[in-house]
Amino acid sequence: MRFFFPFVVLLVLTVSCKNAVQSNSSAIDGIREVIEIPIMKDTVVLCSDFCSRVGYIPLEATEQSLIGDLTKVVVASDGSIITFDTSNSLLLRFGPDGRFLNRIGSVGRMDNEYIRLTDIAYNPYSDEIIAWDNPTHTLMYYDLEGNFLRKSEIEWWTGRISVLDASHLGMSVYENKDGNTIYKYVIATYDGNEIISEIQDNEPIPDMRGAFLFPYVYEYNGRTFCKSEYSSLVSELTVEGLSPVYYISYSNKTIPLRWYELTYDSFDRKLRHNPDIVYTSTFFETPNYYLVNTIKEKFFCLSVLERNGSKRSFHSGYMFNDMYGDKNVPFQWSNFASPKMLSIRGDSVYFQHAVEPIPDDEYAEFRQRIYNKVTDPEEQNLILSKWEEYYKICQNDNPVLLKCTLK
Repeated sequence: MRFFFPFVVLLVLTVSCKNAVQSNSSAIDGIREVIEIPIMKDTVVLCSDFCSRVGYIPLEATEQSLIGDLTKVVVASDGSIITFDTSNSLLLRFGPDGRFLNRIGSVGRMDNEYIRLTDIAYNPYSDEIIAWDNPTHTLMYYDLEGNFLRKSEIEWWTGRISVLDASHLGMSVYENKDGNTIYKYVIATYDGNEIISEIQDNEPIPDMRGAFLFPYVYEYNGRTFCKSEYSSLVSELTVEGLSPVYYISYSNKTIPLRWYELTYDSFDRKLRHNPDIVYTSTFFETPNYYLVNTIKEKFFCLSVLERNGSKRSFHSGYMFNDMYGDKNVPFQWSNFASPKMLSIRGDSVYFQHAVEPIPDDEYAEFRQRIYNKVTDPEEQNLILSKWEEYYKICQNDNPVLLKCTLK
């Protein structure tokens, strides 16, 4: 299965502690900080600007481990990588190097099987995987080896799930009452059997008729961030409740509040007819960086901002991996586009790296350039060995992850 994502633009990210934001000022009361992202012309950025190490992880392709639609990745405490394939409701576990280890559960109608998964979560306190089975309203619990442990029926049939602590789950769900869609966050005991509290999400969203919009939920170092789709407000979900934390503004390119009063079809037309409008997909806060996946004209973008020191920002239409191979011999295939963040653990960010096979004639021409530019045989062999390794990675039939260790 080959993967290709649209061309991506990295945007400059700067921070402003303004008391108001153009067009959406009423939406930011009580937040801790406004993150202002100006839309600027892209340039080329080197991985070495904000990464200390970059590595490729080709996920091994076997008859048991072929991935159709890689939607989510979680990294366990032992470094193993769990992937969620929504198109096949498939949970797979790979080693830190991408070697296939085992499946987790299976599709079926037996007591220990699921039918169609809507989301997964990893519990670092017990090394368990939780899978939310949509048709049966069931949370399924597995160990990392893929063994079924137990299951619990819940009220809701679809949503997002997060582990808040060793004893509690956070779930984002929606209900349709009297033709109105209501988003809410549910805090429950870890087994899902007892509801601790329900918190209605009052963020403005388009009228849901004819569309399903799910809140984003994402985790970092024991913290759970969440936001409604298309919204710029990022909140933190804890056992105590939901607290607004950041407002991500694109100045006059932010979605106007009045658009949320439209039906979804009209809202979607507005987006398509206003290509300059930008909105937030995924947000991560690390000790040294803000990392934001944004969407412009339905293309994935990435914004990076240093939180400390000089607070530098980085933006580019291409991300060039200058930390692979030799800087003196540029390798055009080490540019990577569409850096969609899939997961973050510790100081490492995992992206899906869009790769395509390198034509043999182009690779032969590249090898000849090395021979022409580098005269020392030992240096030639060193450079060629790295690029031959990357050449093989590009032939992989499963997705390739890019693991970036932040400075």
